[in-house]
Amino acid sequence: MAPLVRGNERTLQRLTSGTDCPSLQSRILVGLLRLFRVKKRMASAGAVQQRVRRLALRPVLFGPTGLGRGVEVTRKDVAGWPIYHTAPAAHCEGCNIVVFLHGGGYINEIVRAHWRIVGYFTRTAEVRCIVPIYPLAPHNTAEEVVPAMGELLRKILQDAGAVKVTVVGNSAGAALGLAAAQWLRDRGHTQPSRLVLISPGGDFSVSRPEQVPIAARDPVNDIPGVREVGRLFAGDLHIAHPICQSIEWRFPWTGADNHLFRDARPVLS
Repeated sequence: MAPLVRGNERTLQRLTSGTDCPSLQSRILVGLLRLFRVKKRMASAGAVQQRVRRLALRPVLFGPTGLGRGVEVTRKDVAGWPIYHTAPAAHCEGCNIVVFLHGGGYINEIVRAHWRIVGYFTRTAEVRCIVPIYPLAPHNTAEEVVPAMGELLRKILQDAGAVKVTVVGNSAGAALGLAAAQWLRDRGHTQPSRLVLISPGGDFSVSRPEQVPIAARDPVNDIPGVREVGRLFAGDLHIAHPICQSIEWRFPWTGADNHLFRDARPVLS
């Protein structure tokens, strides 16, 4: 199995070692999220619907921003989806590939913070990143998006070889990546060698009683809003349909104040 990180094993060890104490940077970020009341966007189904209407009137640009120095980027559209490819400015023959799927609750576009992650991976891990700009709910739902993402992954794996491909997703992107991998599995196709799931969203019914007190601490998401984005992404399907509820997680990275964290614990144990 080819390593994701070449020449920077300390970075990988630091990322996977884990700690019970949040860093100062993490605590400051949580404080800022609470100060700017980011959570109000997910406070209710009405708040989510209002944001969807606002985004429809003023769409957010999705082009690369904040990649930093030493990163080359190209765009190739596939089946109507913009697909961005990044690579180190230095020679990258035979580089491993990261397919990065951004978060945003299926209703929000990729943002600068996501592109900074892509730039960091490209430079530090010396990989090529493939970033699909997948269509968003409610106009595009799980029934269309998951198979299309699965087909895109199938082509990438066919061209590059599974051992060289890692799928990295955060939040909704993590759930989408896993759903696409399960779509590949169920059809007998090759799967990526690794899935890295960062704060994954999966069970949008949010039905575990222990999630309620955690949701009170969560600085970004709240239960009513999560249920609504799940409903919008499910479309005509039931929110518990397997294509919408990707709960077969492996090795998710998530914070204990993320109320979806409880869905991952049975797998981790």
